[in-house]
Amino acid sequence: MKKAIRIVSAVTALAAASLGTAVAAGADRGPALSESSDMGVTIAASEATAHVGDLVTYTITATDWSGNAQGAFVNDLLPASMSLVSATATPDATGDVATATVSTVTDPSQFSDATGVDAGPYVGRTLVVFSVPVLGDGSFESVGDAETMQIVAVATRAGATMNEAQVGALNPDPNTADNYARAPVTFS
Repeated sequence: MKKAIRIVSAVTALAAASLGTAVAAGADRGPALSESSDMGVTIAASEATAHVGDLVTYTITATDWSGNAQGAFVNDLLPASMSLVSATATPDATGDVATATVSTVTDPSQFSDATGVDAGPYVGRTLVVFSVPVLGDGSFESVGDAETMQIVAVATRAGATMNEAQVGALNPDPNTADNYARAPVTFS
């Protein structure tokens, strides 16, 4: 059974703030939030195996399959044995770029877990949240548009790791099967 930890309060607050700032600045906020979105995410690691101290780049791609996403975000909770080096995003075809906010999880109430797993072990881990800019018809230019983000991290101890990425938006996504992705790396 797949366990899904969903980051709720910090991510929703960041996405809402991003959307609110754009609307206050006169941006067209696009479709009503009652319209559903269909987001998807993939993640790939530059190495499947590496040594402690080696840099690993995780490439995350978020896609808006609906063209309706509002206040889109991507989050990545780094494994406990990894230290963040950098978090960047690649400008899309129009020059827009997602922005990264980095924090350390200090409160397990930042998480909700539908499987009943204790979220307390996530305290002290690094959380990277990318806010995708709100564009004319939503967070992306049109159906199928994608944003690419990179996280570079270094392992601080040996063992198997699993880095997970999640994508979401302020408006509902009835197809959540592709909203989570994983990339394993083993360090020796």
